[in-house]
Amino acid sequence: MSRRRKKSDLESGSDSFLDIIANIVGILIILIVIAGVRVSQMPATPETETAAIPADPVPAPIVVEPPPKIEVALGAATELPSEELLPPEPPPLVVKVEPKPQPEPVQPPQPSPQLLADITQLQRDIDKLDRDVAEVTPQLASAIASHDEIAEAAKAARQESEEVRTQLARLKAELDARKQDVADDMTHLAILADEIKTRDTQRPPVKEIIHKLTPVSQIVEGEEYHFRLENNRISYVPLKQLIDSLKTHLGHRRALLSRTRTHQGFIGPIEGYRMRYLVERKPLSMVDELKHGPGMFRVAVTAWQMQVTSEVEAETAEEALRVGSRFVEVLKAAPPETTLTMWVYPDSFGLFRELQTVVHANGFNVAARPLPEGIPIAGSPDGSRSAGQ
Repeated sequence: MSRRRKKSDLESGSDSFLDIIANIVGILIILIVIAGVRVSQMPATPETETAAIPADPVPAPIVVEPPPKIEVALGAATELPSEELLPPEPPPLVVKVEPKPQPEPVQPPQPSPQLLADITQLQRDIDKLDRDVAEVTPQLASAIASHDEIAEAAKAARQESEEVRTQLARLKAELDARKQDVADDMTHLAILADEIKTRDTQRPPVKEIIHKLTPVSQIVEGEEYHFRLENNRISYVPLKQLIDSLKTHLGHRRALLSRTRTHQGFIGPIEGYRMRYLVERKPLSMVDELKHGPGMFRVAVTAWQMQVTSEVEAETAEEALRVGSRFVEVLKAAPPETTLTMWVYPDSFGLFRELQTVVHANGFNVAARPLPEGIPIAGSPDGSRSAGQ
């Protein structure tokens, strides 16, 4: 979580640095454009030299020297007088030069008010730019520092990425090595399996004999659930639910039973089974008559018989042992030490032995009651009780 937050801070610092640089460049471009526009609108003025012309100096008098003396030698026979024959030296010639009048100095041209206003405005813009630069300089320094931090963080991230990449490469190499070891082990196991298979095929077949001790049967005293096995299919017989319905039914027919000695009828169907019953009115014993008073009588079921309808849910061994089947659901609902009474027809003893093994493994007692072909499940007070093993 901290790495993501640090990365976002570095990205925001880099964005701030780029914004500052863009602002400075934009301000410089605007000022250059303004200055260029204003300079292009200035009036043209001739360039003049404002230097003063110095006055000409007064020339000094010019002195003309007399020509030099020329001496000619004519020989000894000629004699000339030394001074009388030469003319006298003329006086020196003096020339006076009048000074030239000095011209008046030329005054430089004055700038126009518009030019002065433009210069003042440009100076203000320059000052404002200086202030903006002074304000942006700390931000620029901070952005540079942030950029350095970002560079350091990027460098560290690159190093970490290289380390992770190296570690991944090492782990991949280890994984490839382990895969190769597993492949070698699988090849070795396949070879061993082939050897075992070859040895098994060479051995003579072994016949397995299962020996089971004959358990001692006991008369069922507790809870008892009934099942019907016919045509290699098993179905649950709701005998207890049918008896409870019969008791309720007889309670509603007390007036009829008080007038008749015997009564027969049907209850159900429940889960595909109907019960045909026969009841008789019997007198009370002396103890019961003293307890309840004279004029009372007792109603007892003297015989009952199960009739199968088309709604019976019968299951094969595979279906019955499957999770969610009716057989498995009944076993789950059965309390501990419940005896499972199985009414078995001649064609379903193989199914009985298969289910008996599973039921014994789950801790239930099993009572087998074989039935001849075509004989329905029936009972009476004079009948025998189931014996579970």
